[in-house]
Amino acid sequence: MSTERSFERSRSGRQFAFVTSVLVIGAIGYASVTWLRAKSETPEQEQPQAAAKVFTPKPVPAIVEETQNPSITEAILTVQTPDEEATVREAEKPSESPSVSELYDSGLQHLRAGDPTAAVEDFEAILSEKPHHFNALVNLARAEIQLEEYEEALSNVDKAISLDTTDSAAWRVRGLVLQSWGETSDAISAYEKSIQLREDNPYAYNNLGLIYIQQGQFVEALPLLEHAVEQKTDVAFFFNNLGLTYEATGDLTSAEDAFEKALQLDPDYEKASISLVRVRLNQPGGTVSQESQTNISDHNENSVDERVLADQDSSAKNIAQAEK
Repeated sequence: MSTERSFERSRSGRQFAFVTSVLVIGAIGYASVTWLRAKSETPEQEQPQAAAKVFTPKPVPAIVEETQNPSITEAILTVQTPDEEATVREAEKPSESPSVSELYDSGLQHLRAGDPTAAVEDFEAILSEKPHHFNALVNLARAEIQLEEYEEALSNVDKAISLDTTDSAAWRVRGLVLQSWGETSDAISAYEKSIQLREDNPYAYNNLGLIYIQQGQFVEALPLLEHAVEQKTDVAFFFNNLGLTYEATGDLTSAEDAFEKALQLDPDYEKASISLVRVRLNQPGGTVSQESQTNISDHNENSVDERVLADQDSSAKNIAQAEK
């Protein structure tokens, strides 16, 4: 009997333990299901907060789109019209204009060919690019002398002299401008300065001699013209001017020789030919053909000054053509 009771108690204890275990397991399962359901129903906006409890990252700065400043080139293009852009492209094309050296050579050729207008255009084109081009200024002045634009010529040669006060050719051209303009006193000073800077200076000697002839100072003119023919023996009008000076000072033999030399250099030099006839007629026992005497009468060249003035014009022309 007692054995049966003990068995019954033992079985009841096992049943109670089983039931308790089932209840505990059920409670745990219910709690788990409830927690999972609650988690799944949490609003999306609350999830970051829940996550933040575990890990909080550093805040990321907001992305702002900044407007970049345009480059200089872009800035230019933004304000250019199509016409302005075309102008820029045209300006960037290689220049096809003649070079300075080509213009200078062309100007000299026109000057020597007796076309001062074309020479002026060439030299002015050079000076538009290079305002301090010394040789262009000097030769522009020479061309302007031939065009009788004396004021412009004086301005240009003075610009050249301001660039180089020691250039004898520039001073000589200044003298020629003033002489052609009738400013003989200043012309004498310019020629003397040119000779001072360069002793070998036949054109300065010749032109200074012409001024003294015009003033009737033949004695002063004579050594100057002798220097001119000594330094340059191939210029016909140098010898003609010298012959006129010899004639004016009474040395007819030397005058005859000078005129003959002029005609050797230039057989068509009519003034020298007429002067030679006149000198021969004035020598004791001198005779010439009737034709030669008629030529003298037709040209009416009994005045030395008139003959020299014509040669002065020739001198100016030849200087411009012969020198650089």
